[in-house]
Formats: sequence, structure tokens, C-alpha cells
Amino acid sequence: MHSRAWFAALLTTLLLVATPSSAQVPERQPERIGRDLSTTKEAEDAAQRARERRGFEGPTIGFQDVLRDPDNIALNLQFVRGQIRDGDLRGAASTLERVLALQSDLVEARYLNAMVLLRLDATQEAERELRILERLELSPERRAEVEQNLRLLERRRQRIKWTATLSIGGQLDTNRDSAPSSRQRLILDTPTAVRGGKGDAATLAIGQLRMTYDLGTPDGHEFFAIATSYRNWQRRLHQFELFANTLETGFLFHTDIADISPSLVFGYANLRDQRFQRTAGGKLRAERQVSGLISMFGEVLGQYQHFSPVTRTHQGMEIAPRATELSGLRIDGEFGLVFNLSADHRLSASYTRTRKEAQRDENAYDGDQIALRHTWLLGGGSFLLATLSGQQDLYDGPDTVISARTRRDRILRGQVGFGTPLSNLLPNALAEPFGDITLLALVEGSHARSNLKNYSTDNLRGQMLLTKLWEF
Repeated sequence: MHSRAWFAALLTTLLLVATPSSAQVPERQPERIGRDLSTTKEAEDAAQRARERRGFEGPTIGFQDVLRDPDNIALNLQFVRGQIRDGDLRGAASTLERVLALQSDLVEARYLNAMVLLRLDATQEAERELRILERLELSPERRAEVEQNLRLLERRRQRIKWTATLSIGGQLDTNRDSAPSSRQRLILDTPTAVRGGKGDAATLAIGQLRMTYDLGTPDGHEFFAIATSYRNWQRRLHQFELFANTLETGFLFHTDIADISPSLVFGYANLRDQRFQRTAGGKLRAERQVSGLISMFGEVLGQYQHFSPVTRTHQGMEIAPRATELSGLRIDGEFGLVFNLSADHRLSASYTRTRKEAQRDENAYDGDQIALRHTWLLGGGSFLLATLSGQQDLYDGPDTVISARTRRDRILRGQVGFGTPLSNLLPNALAEPFGDITLLALVEGSHARSNLKNYSTDNLRGQMLLTKLWEF
């Protein structure tokens, strides 16, 4: 009996050493990159809207206030600013027409009229207003704004447009290696004690270059190409260091039914400077504005994922020796609604269905996710992001080395982010050269529970990024 106990203990030890647990192997790290890229894209969109809104902030003037003193030019201009801020461009154009009829040489009214015409895509009329302003006596700040908008008009006329973004910063995870929260791991359905999760810090760099080419059609159809690069450097847990690149190229067709975008997607990821994943596939996205307040979108992404084993070692163990077993087709379908509740608040809800094929059943699964996202423009160029998502993954079969039971996971994630122009935090002398850089601070908590102890994990992550945008 004594010898049998020693044999069982020895067998368990050998299995622990020889069989890396999937919870520790960075098999689904590319999915984490996808979430990071999605968050940075939402932040860039919110920052752009916050910048556009910033120049029109001020006290709210109601229409009844204007009616009480309709010839008060200052009151009318303040009312117009509120209309522009709230997205009522047609109403702002009507108010400005009345103001300019009263005082046609008013510089501020003409400038606001140019801004409204720009947002309404009336480019010829907007340029005419800006050229008139260019010949008038203006303050240095206003002249700089006029010149900037003239450059914007010139860029709109270009058939080829380029946009580049670069985000750099850092993040901190409390459980970077996804260790079980129970501090137990199953081997042959036998619980075995393990250490708690390891926290780690990392440096991040995310870059994107986008090109659009106007095909010259009356509807404004476009060809586009987007190259994205992601790199992280871990302080201690180097087995999670990823260098990933994706290229998406396709067309955007504007139709009466929806904006439809078919594209091809290619990507690769190196893990610890060794080939890890190669992907190729196609994507189809459609967006439709249902009303002034509601839009809807749908997207299907199908790609074949080929994984290569990563034989480099960390603390004496190969990082991902069985990664090839993950190779297979993956299909993600997403449908969502976007609610523009006001000029300050945008809410979106989406449902995503995932089917992941793999060489072995324990790596193939069906996934369902529901997500809610809220963007709040705070004023002064600042904004808040909030995301709450629930996910369920049902696997095809058991990993018998771990358990005879088939894995079932449920994952809850919550994220809150605050973004602001870096100039808001700097002295006036430094505000101008760094004014177009956005600071984004994020906190995310994830709570995963599974019918197998190995995959019940918790993690708290903090992230801080500085993002700069170039348009040329």
C-alpha cells in the first residue's frame, strides 16, 4: 500500500511536469490583443468626437431665451454653439442665416457658418466662407483655426488619404499567468495544489496605418488597407511576449440599404520571438443608420488559424509545445445596435457567436458573448468608456489528462476607462506641442468560472496609454 501511494505521487508529479496546463500556456493571447485593439479604436473615436465638441462648449441657451431677445447677436451665437454641440446642424444653419442677415460682416458668425457647412459636407460653400475669413483681420488663434480647416478641405479632396496612430504605455496584471483562483489544478480529475497567480508589468506599443482611396464614383465608394502592429514586453513572465501584425484590405460600398464592406484579413503572431500563429480569412461588415438616434451593424469574420509549437522555454518548460493542436477554422459573427442617446452619450449592445475548430476536441468550442458599451463625453476634450460583457464557451470534448468532464467556461469582464487630452494636465507652455496627444487610463476586471478548477481565474488589469494621431 505504501509503495502504491509513492507510485501515485510520482505519477502525479511527472504529469505536472510533462503536461503544461492550458491555463498557463498562452494559447488565447491573440484574443486578448483583439480586445485591446477594439478598446483603443473606441477610445480614438471618442477622443475625436470630444475634440470636435470641445470648441462649442459653453452655457446652454434655450430657444425660448432667443425668442425673448431675437436681435441679441451674442445670445444667438451662444445658441448656435449649443446647436452645433448637440448635433442640430440644420437648426444651426437656420440660426446663422438669420444672424448673418442682421450683421453680414460678423467674423464669429461667418466662422461658425463655415464649421456647420463643413460638417454638412457642403465643401464648396465652406471653402467660400473660409476664404472670406482669410482676408479679414483675425486673432492669431482664429487664423490658425481657419488655416487648419482649409487644410482639412484640401485633404478631403485628395483621392488617397492616410491616417496613422501610435499608442505607447504600460499595463499591470495581478494574475498574468491565469493561475486558478482556487490554487488547485486537476490532473486525471485529482486536485493538486499549485501556487497563486503571478502579477507582472508590461510595456505596450500599438500602431496602425490606414489608407483609403476614393474610387471616384458618385456614391463615394472606397478601397482601403489597414496595417496594425502590436508589441508587448513583459517584465518577468516573458512567455507572454507577443509581436503581432495584421493586414486588412477591401472595399467600402455606400448603398441605399447599408454601408457594406467586404475585406480580406491576414495576420501573424510571434510568441517569445518564435512563430506562433498565422491566419488568413475574409470579413464582411454592414452598417445601417436606422434613424437619427439608432444605427445597426453586423459582421462575419472567417479565418483559418494555423498554430506552430513554441519550443523556447520559460523556467525550464517549453512555452507552447502542443500549440499545433489548436489549428483550425474560426468563425465569429457579431450583430449590434448603437444608440446615440444625446450628443454626450452613446450606448451600444452586441451579441457575438463564435465557432472554433481545432485538431483536438478539447480545444474546439462554441462561444456566445453579450456586451454593453457606453461612451460619455465629459467636456474639455475628456471622455469616459465603460464596457460590461458576459461570455460562455462550451468545448467539444474532454482533455482526459485533466478530467473526464468536458470543459464549460463562463467569463464576466468589466472595464472603465478615462481619456483626456494631455494638454489638460500640462502647463500652458507645454500644452500646444502636446495638445493632440490623448492620455487613456483603463481598469479591467475579469472573473472566469469553469466546471474544471484549472480554468476558474480572476485578474485585475490596469493600463495607461498615450496616443497620437496623424492625418496626411
